[in-house]
Formats: sequence, C-alpha cells, structure tokens
Amino acid sequence: MTPADRDVVHVVAAVIEDDGRFLLALRAAGKSLAGHWEFPGGKVEVGEDPRLALARELEEELSAKGVNVDSPVGRRQHDYGNIKVLIDAYRVTCNLRSLRPLEHERIGWFSPAQMRAILLAPADEFLIPMLTTACQRAP
Repeated sequence: MTPADRDVVHVVAAVIEDDGRFLLALRAAGKSLAGHWEFPGGKVEVGEDPRLALARELEEELSAKGVNVDSPVGRRQHDYGNIKVLIDAYRVTCNLRSLRPLEHERIGWFSPAQMRAILLAPADEFLIPMLTTACQRAP
C-alpha cells in the first residue's frame, strides 16, 4: 500500500445467490449508511487474506455456517468523501438456513432489478450490472 492509499479501507463483500436472487443486509440505525442495503461482508484486517476475512465476517455478522468463498466477482474503489473503500466481491456458498442478522436490521433476497429500486450502498452499485448479466446467462 502506498502512502496515498493509507486512507483506503479494504473491504470484502459476499455475493450469495439463491434462485436468481441475492442476499442483502440492511445496515442498522446508528451505523454509517444506516438504512442502506449492502452485500454482506466487512473490513479486511492488516495482513489478512481477503477470502478468510470474508468467511470470518459472514460468521460474525450472519452466523453463516459452511462458508465457501468461491470466485471473485469484481473489484472497485469508491470514494464516500470522508472515506475511500476498496471493495472485493466474491461469490460465496454457505448453509442458507444458518443465516440470521446479528449486526444488521434484517436480511433479504433481491433480484438485480429489485436492487435498482432500493437504497443500496453506493459502493455496491457496481455489482448490479454484473449480476444482471450472470442471471441472463443462466439457463
């Protein structure tokens, strides 16, 4: 990381699909971006492997069991003004029955079209076209 990148926070996000819909979590009141939906995940600790960080975050935030971090979906840097985030998104499989919000207001399943109509965290918006294309290719 260069000195210019010190203010960039590295985060990871999970793209968890079930029948053409994707898991989103609603940020709780009192947190930054409260009321925004986001792909679940969190911060990568210094020296931590991003895939391991994502598995850890899913266990901590959603009580996820059987987490398998698969292929990368995309990477993007987003500037919120007061903070910059570098987001790495990965496809993830896990035991869907184990999921419950521990740090979010609630979780929900959304199609890419539905994501365009909700208040989505701006850093996550770049994923919608990728998910739309992936859904169109699926048989």
